Amino acid sequence: MPQVTINIPDAPEGPQGKQGPNGQTGPVGPKGDQGPQGPQGGAGKQGIKGDKGDIGPQGIPGPAASSGPAFIANQTIGQSLTTPSPALSIGYLNLVFNNAVKNTGGYNNQSGVFTAPTAGYYQVSAGATVLPASLSVLQNYYGAAAIILFQNSTQISAGPFIDLKGVIVNGQVAGVISTSSLSTLVYLNAGDTIQVKLGYNSNAPANSWNTMPIPNSGWTQNVKNYFGAVWIRG
Repeated sequence: MPQVTINIPDAPEGPQGKQGPNGQTGPVGPKGDQGPQGPQGGAGKQGIKGDKGDIGPQGIPGPAASSGPAFIANQTIGQSLTTPSPALSIGYLNLVFNNAVKNTGGYNNQSGVFTAPTAGYYQVSAGATVLPASLSVLQNYYGAAAIILFQNSTQISAGPFIDLKGVIVNGQVAGVISTSSLSTLVYLNAGDTIQVKLGYNSNAPANSWNTMPIPNSGWTQNVKNYFGAVWIRG
């Protein structure tokens, strides 16, 4: 028999039905990639102070301190100043501190020269006072003086100048006693020398000024002229 086709017109769409119930939860998916690091947070509050710890064990003793040469000397025999030539030019007097109170080596109390036995830094100090032979010297003459330190033949330090003069007290001439002094740190090689000299100028005749009181000069002060050095370190 031949096939017969019947065309049926489309039926109209019906209304939407109610939502059905939820289905079952599916399986967990794979872990995602790690995200970028976030910004650093602010500092937290300071914690409570902890208890004091126990005292640690005593450390091992350090090495023994090294020692070096040292000396201290003063004058018991005065030295007189000569007259510079020409007058009022600078003269130099090699000061000799004849009484070595302490000397571990290197100081010559006959010449006033210290020769360093050991290289290193030395603390050096010195002081000197100049006195007139009589009050009449103060009435007619004047001058100035300063203590000077020499290393080998080079001047390396000096104290302040002191005036060699007198003042009028109650119509009388009186002396002015002052000391020129210095203190300095120097480096000496082994064999280097240091010496103290008095630089001065004056219009007075020779022997008018002295580094110690002269008998019958009217000066009875206990003058202390000194020179000393101590090794500090290499």
